[in-house]
Amino acid sequence: MKSYYLHDGQHQIGPLNFEEVKNRQINANTPLWVEGMSEWKTAGDFEEFKYLTGAPPPFPLEKSMSRPPSNDLPNLASGTELSESSKGARARFWIGGGIIAICLTAFLVYRISHKDKLISEAREKNEALHAQIAQVKQELEHKNDLEISAIKAAKLREEKAEANKRNYRNRWSDYITIKNSEYLYRRMGGIFDLKITAINATVYEMTQMVVFVHIIKTDGSIYKTEKLRFYNVPANGRRTLQVPDCLRGTSVRCEIAAIHSKEMDFCYDPSIDVNIGPRSPDDWWKCR
Repeated sequence: MKSYYLHDGQHQIGPLNFEEVKNRQINANTPLWVEGMSEWKTAGDFEEFKYLTGAPPPFPLEKSMSRPPSNDLPNLASGTELSESSKGARARFWIGGGIIAICLTAFLVYRISHKDKLISEAREKNEALHAQIAQVKQELEHKNDLEISAIKAAKLREEKAEANKRNYRNRWSDYITIKNSEYLYRRMGGIFDLKITAINATVYEMTQMVVFVHIIKTDGSIYKTEKLRFYNVPANGRRTLQVPDCLRGTSVRCEIAAIHSKEMDFCYDPSIDVNIGPRSPDDWWKCR
């Protein structure tokens, strides 16, 4: 007895006998294999499953050699019956063909309508996608415009601030001044209770100011010079320092020796060699 193996497209099933294979509801294209075969074949290739293909079994050649009995010969009546049978077969053929044509037509109509529906849906999705892309592009362009505007505004503010600093640096003596207080002195000489105030009328802090206080004798010569350092003089503000008392001198003269401001990028110091580093004629006291 043969043992069959079949494959349902996902799994190999077997071994099975002939009845078990038939009960599996196979068709002519179902892959089958029996022992001794080098490769798989379809069920329609097996003699015992030829009925699946709808083809007639092989004609028995030995029986065809014998003459059929005389009573088996068709007579006129049987010829009439065959003609009517042929007409019925022809009618069934046309009816079947008509049904098949109707089914094909319905299928084609369905396919065309379904294709049109798919095309319409694809077109709608494409339009929606293009609308989203256009919206995103517009948002990006708007954001880019805002960023460009912000950059331009920042650059403009920076240029305006630098112009303001340059104005303060070039005209520093109009905004940065010193003032001495009333003081006591003796006729024979001596300066007492002298205070010096550094005044900053700019909008930037002065990191450091150096002031020379010259003690003047009766003959107009300088007896002594006191050096004062003012640190962190606030914007639009002032700082005051006490000058040490002096036992000689009848008057005082003050001068600003140097100023440095990190915020204003201002470096005023005439004592430094002007040949050290490049200077701009339009902005001489900008820090180098």
